[in-house]
Amino acid sequence: MNHRIKEKDLRELFEFYGVVCKVLLAPNKAIAIVEFLNADFCKNAFEKLQYHKFKNNFLYLEYAPVGMMTEQQVEIKEHEIKEELENEE
Repeated sequence: MNHRIKEKDLRELFEFYGVVCKVLLAPNKAIAIVEFLNADFCKNAFEKLQYHKFKNNFLYLEYAPVGMMTEQQVEIKEHEIKEELENEE
């Protein structure tokens, strides 16, 4: 993905297709995880956005396993990313 993409950009794009619970964007912006409120919203976004051009790049979408990220795992990962960013400065 474009290195200028922000979580907010992805949230706005995907929210058009349903309620988004979480957006996690890797620090290098190479991959993101979007979690929807339900499977219907996810399926709708997947069908409409697969190979969609967004910010001069094509989106390559995959389904993640159900329950891949528990709330605790997300909090731990967010903490790790913040520490990593602080160490880079």
